Amino acid sequence: MSPARATGRVCLGPVPADFDPAFDLALGPWCFVGREDQVPGWEDLAFADAFPTPQDWVEADRLTRRLANALVPHWAERLNRRHGRSYSLRFWRVLLLNWLSVAVPPLWFRYRHVEAFVARHGQTPLSVDMAPDLDDWAIACSGDLMPTLWRADFDARLSSLALSCLMPPAWRVWTHPPQAVTAPMPLEAPNNRPSRLGRLIRSVFGRLAVQFVPGTRLARLPLSIFAAMLPRRQAQDHYHFDDPVADSFPGAFLDLLDRFLCRTLPHSFAEGFAALETVALAERYHPGRLLIDTLNGEDDATRIITAMAHERGERLVGLQHGGIYGTAQAMMAAAETEYRYHGFLTWGWSAQEDCQGRFVPVPSPELSAVADCHHETAPRLILVGGSMVVHGTRLGWLPKPGHYLSYRRAKLDFLGGLSAAVRQAVAYRPYRRNVMVLKDDEFVRDAFPDLALAEGDLNAALLGCRLAVIDHPITTMLVTLAANVPTILYWQPEAWPLARQAEPYFQALRDVGILHGSAAAAAAQADAVWGDVPAWWTRPEVQAARRRFVAQYARTSKLWWAHWLRALARL
Repeated sequence: MSPARATGRVCLGPVPADFDPAFDLALGPWCFVGREDQVPGWEDLAFADAFPTPQDWVEADRLTRRLANALVPHWAERLNRRHGRSYSLRFWRVLLLNWLSVAVPPLWFRYRHVEAFVARHGQTPLSVDMAPDLDDWAIACSGDLMPTLWRADFDARLSSLALSCLMPPAWRVWTHPPQAVTAPMPLEAPNNRPSRLGRLIRSVFGRLAVQFVPGTRLARLPLSIFAAMLPRRQAQDHYHFDDPVADSFPGAFLDLLDRFLCRTLPHSFAEGFAALETVALAERYHPGRLLIDTLNGEDDATRIITAMAHERGERLVGLQHGGIYGTAQAMMAAAETEYRYHGFLTWGWSAQEDCQGRFVPVPSPELSAVADCHHETAPRLILVGGSMVVHGTRLGWLPKPGHYLSYRRAKLDFLGGLSAAVRQAVAYRPYRRNVMVLKDDEFVRDAFPDLALAEGDLNAALLGCRLAVIDHPITTMLVTLAANVPTILYWQPEAWPLARQAEPYFQALRDVGILHGSAAAAAAQADAVWGDVPAWWTRPEVQAARRRFVAQYARTSKLWWAHWLRALARL
C-alpha cells in the first residue's frame, strides 16, 4: 500500500478508479453516479442517514422553507445598500426567494449528512480530499444554481464546505489546488422583445394580466382582458418575516450558510442588476390588477418584472403546473414562492398540510385536453419511471437519496413478478431530463435484455396503451387518471409522505387495486387484470375511486375557461 493509502479515504465526490470498500468510505450514494460499474455491490454499502424517519425528512423541508423566507430581509438590506436602492421587502421577496429556496436545502442536507457521517466514522484515522473554497461560484442567474449543484465538482465543493465546520481531529486533510471555474457569460440587458403578434397585442392591450397558462395559448388574451376589467383591489398576501426559525439551526451552520450564499449570489442580482432593473422599469404597472403566472420560473428578467409588479401593487396569483401540488406532505419551493401571494389556482384541492395561502380550485387546461381520451391502440403495458437525482438537492417532497436505491431495485421486482406473456408486452419509459442521476434503462435492461423502451411522445403512448404502471406520485399519474387510462400505481409509502388531506383519496385507490405499496403487489395486479383490463377498470367502485381522486387533484372540464373566469372574479 502506498503512503497515501496508509489509511482509508473519505470520498466526497465521485469515487476514484482504485476505490476499495474494504478501506475507503463514500460520503453518500451520489459518489457512485457515473461510476456504478467500478464498484460491484456498492448499493449494499451502509450509508449515513441524517433523517432516519419520514417525519425527520419532512420537518427538514419545513425548517429550510421558513429559513429561506426569514433570510429575505437580510438580503434585501444588503442588496438595497449595494445598489443604492430602497425597494421594499415585497420586491425582494419575489426576486430572491427562488434562489434562497434552492440554496438553503442542499447545504442543510449536506451539513446534517456530514454530521451523521462524522458521528459514525470520526474516530477512525482517515484521509479526505477537500475541494478548495471559492469566493465566487460563477452563478450567472438564479436558474443556474440547481444545475450547478448537480455537477460533480460543485457537489464535492458543497460537501467540503460542510465538512470544514465538522472536521474530526483523527482525519488527515488533503486539499486540492484551486481550479479555474467557468466564468458566467457577460450579462447584457435581457432581450424581452415579443414577436410581431406579441408587439401588436401589447400595442393594444399593454402587458397582459395572464402571463402563462400551461396547456393553452389562445385563452391568454381573453383571460387577460377579463382580468383587466375586474375591480382593482389591494393584495391580500399570506407571508410575513417575523419568524424566529434561525434559532432552530446551529450557529456554525448559519455562518456557513451566509458564506455559501455570498458565493452563490447570482450575478444577475449583483453586477447584472442594473440591466434587469432597466427592463423592469420600462414596463407599465397597474396597481390592484391581477397578475396570473407560475411565479417560479428560472428567468430572472421575467422575475424582476413580477417583483416590480408586486412592488407597484399588482395582485400576484400563482397556478399549479404539475404534480405533487396538494398531495405531498412537504412542498418546499412552491409553498413559499407560489402559494403565499394573493391567490393560487389549483387542480381541484383547497388544502395541503399546513401550507398557507388562498387556494382556489379550477380545472387544469392541460388535463382537460386529455380527459377521458384513452383508447387502446396496442396491447402494451407502459412502465413509467421517474428521476433519480441522489444528491439531496431537495428535502421532504422528493425521496431521500437512499430511497432511490430501493426504488430502482423495485423496477426489477415488478418486471420479475410478471408472467412471461405480460412482460413481453412491457415498454419501459425512463426519465432522461436530468443529468447526474443513477443508471436507469441500462440498469433495467441488464436484467431484462429484451425489454422494449417507450420512445417518442409519452402522452400519446399512454393514451393508446392497454395498461399504464407508474412508480411515483407525480404528474404522469394525474395525466393517466384524468384521461381514464387503466392505471396501476406503486411506491414505497415512506419515500413519498402524503398530505393528510390527500390520504383518504389515495386510500380509495388502494381499496380498488389501483395503488399498491410494493412492486410485487403491483405486478400481481397487472397479471390478474391483463387478460381483460376493461372488466376491472370499468367496475363502478374502481371508476368511483378514480373520479373522486380526479375531482380533487386532477380536475378537468371541457368548459375549463368558464371556471377560470369565475375564479378570477372571486379573486
